Amino acid sequence: TQEVSCERERERERERERERKRALERVTYRIKQLHPPKMKIASELNAFSAPQTTVQKKKMYYTMRVKMLHRNLSELCAKVEQQRDKIKAEPVERVKILSAAIRDINRCRNDKEDSMSYACL
Repeated sequence: TQEVSCERERERERERERERKRALERVTYRIKQLHPPKMKIASELNAFSAPQTTVQKKKMYYTMRVKMLHRNLSELCAKVEQQRDKIKAEPVERVKILSAAIRDINRCRNDKEDSMSYACL
C-alpha cells in the first residue's frame, strides 16, 4: 500500500510538472502577444525570466510542502505503530496478571486446606 501511495504521489508530481510547463508556455505566449513585433523587447531573457522565476518559486514551495507531508506521514505512521503495539500488548499483560492472581488464589486455598487437615489430626 505504501508503494502504491508513493507511485500515486510520483504520478501526481509528474502531472503537476506538466501543468507547470503548460502554464509557463501560456504565460510566455501571452507576453509575446502583449508586445507587438514593432516594439523590440530588450532581451528574450527578460520576457521569460519572470514566468520562469514564478515557476521556480512555486516548484520550490510545492517541493517543500511534499517533503513536509512525507515527514508528517512518517511521524504519524510511527505513532500509529506505537499505539498498535500498545493495544496488542495490553491483552497479554492482562492475561499474565489474571494467571498470577489465579495461582495466588489456588495457593492460598491449598494452604488453607492443608492447615485445616493438620488441625484435625
